[in-house]
Amino acid sequence: MLDDLERKLLRVLSNYRHSHRSMPIEKDLVRMMGRKMPVINRGLLGLEQKGYIEWRPPYLDTIRVKEAWDRDGIQKEQKQKIDMDNNAYFTQY
Repeated sequence: MLDDLERKLLRVLSNYRHSHRSMPIEKDLVRMMGRKMPVINRGLLGLEQKGYIEWRPPYLDTIRVKEAWDRDGIQKEQKQKIDMDNNAYFTQY
């Protein structure tokens, strides 16, 4: 599961890439994230280790987003839908 910094960073990178057709430069990334570059670099390394992005540090233009969504958050929502069977509606509500 991604922490808040990594989740926000992943969404910023994905949305920026989609709207501008390139990755943000350092100045833009600092402005959008509201954090300093060392903190952002830690988040990028975390995303890379978890397999959400590919990146050759320290160049931001080498970032490639592989998955734009937190996979654990999606699985949790799907599990909640699966856990509820047909009888639960009549017995619990």
